[in-house]
Amino acid sequence: HGEEFFEHGNDSHGRSTYEEVLRVPFVVYWRDKVPSGAMYDGMVRLIDVMPTIPALLGMKPPDEIQGRSFAAQLVKPTAPEPERKLFAQVVQDTFALEMVRDGRYKLIRHLRGPHRGLEELYDLNQDPLERTNLALKARAEVAVLKRELEVFNTSLSQTAGRIGAEQVQTLDRDTERALRSLGYIK
Repeated sequence: HGEEFFEHGNDSHGRSTYEEVLRVPFVVYWRDKVPSGAMYDGMVRLIDVMPTIPALLGMKPPDEIQGRSFAAQLVKPTAPEPERKLFAQVVQDTFALEMVRDGRYKLIRHLRGPHRGLEELYDLNQDPLERTNLALKARAEVAVLKRELEVFNTSLSQTAGRIGAEQVQTLDRDTERALRSLGYIK
């Protein structure tokens, strides 16, 4: 994740889904596989990294993997970009928000907290710093992205329901202490 330095009134991370937190570089060095100096500026998700590694090795990623490889774009940055949607959620004690981003627009919905009910829509092609909220003017785009969030949340709930108690592990004391020191556990 990235860090906020008051671009939108916050510092650190874990308080928003603005680009300064979500847009982070992914650097690959692989001689004779990934061209030196090549840049791919498309959208990828952390979940897409896992299937990318076997694809770069010439292997087929397992079918049950949820992510989608971006190996073709690393090897040849001009390769066609697959359509992707990015989703993020921030849930804290005092607030919660969710976000969906397609290739052009980003919708942020404040679900709980002082800005509850607020929707923010940004055209990242025209406004990469996310300064002009278009949500009240571009209701059609908001509706499309809200539907994407509904589909994602339904899928997430169904997936969570398939995780059995035997798959959930208890953290050992050192791991818990480390995660707590980093702010991931309160």
